[in-house]
Amino acid sequence: MVFTRVKRSLRDRLAVRKGVQARENAGIHEGAGDLIGHIFKAVHRATSWGVCELHVAWEGDQLVLSGYCRTFYTKQIAQKTAMKLLGDEMLRNDIRVS
Repeated sequence: MVFTRVKRSLRDRLAVRKGVQARENAGIHEGAGDLIGHIFKAVHRATSWGVCELHVAWEGDQLVLSGYCRTFYTKQIAQKTAMKLLGDEMLRNDIRVS
């Protein structure tokens, strides 16, 4: 069962990366709502809903994660999850630790 989850995750990541590359080639953020929704769900799934008031949005050419969480570990997991889907050059992590 864990093996199936890993395969599905890899397939999802590849699909998202293809979508990001297509938008980069076009120079616009068409279909960004689907990508934002996918990242939102992936971050919540990876952190077990540990990021409160999670907000994912495009600002210029980078994606911004914002909200708050209780530990730096949760913040790191959220960032790492989003980076797997986007690449670190496109991500800004504004999640606060409280």
